[in-house]
Amino acid sequence: MAIYLQKNDIIAGRITKVTDKGAFVDVGYNTLGFIPKNEYLGSIADQNHKIEEFLIIWINSYYPELILSKKKLQYSLNWTKLLKVYNENFFLFTRLLFWNKGGVLCGLEGVRAFLPKSHLPKFYKRNKVQKFYLPLKIFNYNYQSKNVILSCRSTFFKLHSKDSTLLKYGFITSIKSFGIFINIYGSRSLIHYSNLVFKNVAKNYKIGQRIKVKLIKVNSVKYHYKLCEVF
Repeated sequence: MAIYLQKNDIIAGRITKVTDKGAFVDVGYNTLGFIPKNEYLGSIADQNHKIEEFLIIWINSYYPELILSKKKLQYSLNWTKLLKVYNENFFLFTRLLFWNKGGVLCGLEGVRAFLPKSHLPKFYKRNKVQKFYLPLKIFNYNYQSKNVILSCRSTFFKLHSKDSTLLKYGFITSIKSFGIFINIYGSRSLIHYSNLVFKNVAKNYKIGQRIKVKLIKVNSVKYHYKLCEVF
């Protein structure tokens, strides 16, 4: 066996014979390749004599034999795609699948990812929406522990704070003597009384009221907006 072939290498080969348990693969190097039926994507029977790429998942050092996989190859490539998404800070759309106490599991390129409740706008937490696609970004990526953490709040924040000249709407969630708090795109933000149209806060504003606002400043760390009301 060629000594430079190692586990987790990607190798090209041609399926030459299909059996009930899998298929034999010609990979050259005077080496026998075999892919078990449960390690293939789709039907092996339709792939005779087709050159494909496989992942080496086991090497028999006593007999020149390689055990190959298409599923694990695709899984590895999916993690590589997610790393690029993470490094480039791209947005992506994925579906909410299963809720638990801490948040919701999402399907992402064949990889299970977790979206904590703290990174979801209140509407989605309150209604526990399922089978619904949301714009997300990868908040934390760790291939070694097979861990992907997603964020929806930061995505909504960046999507809607790109143009601070646009007027936006928010709903009042709390009223204080120094101003009001509003919910805007899932983020709780303060409008100081000096930036309100009416200075008598208690008299002119009520919880649940929708008001028109303009962005003054963006806090990209805490996902907060500094706002002023527009009459």
